[in-house]
Amino acid sequence: MKTDNLIKVTSAAKRAGVKRQAIYYRIEKGDLAAIPIDGNIYVDKNEAAKLKFRRKRSKESGKANGVRALFGSVSLGFPTGADNESIDRDLALEYADDHEE
Repeated sequence: MKTDNLIKVTSAAKRAGVKRQAIYYRIEKGDLAAIPIDGNIYVDKNEAAKLKFRRKRSKESGKANGVRALFGSVSLGFPTGADNESIDRDLALEYADDHEE
């Protein structure tokens, strides 16, 4: 393994769009070899680039992909909220209805 291909764990995490802990976890699992040099942990940048992570951040938006990307994407056509008056009104209507047809 050439030493010019080595990068610190922090750099590998930035390149992959994950936290350092994800890289350390892969090292612990044996998916990625770690090379300690002068108190720092290095990994091969080519090997680190091959790793697949479940949750990767989008480079364009900087936001997490998946469910969070959908927040606020649907409009019901009226404002929604958690104010007590509307909740109380809805509960009163449901309790008053005997649900018999």
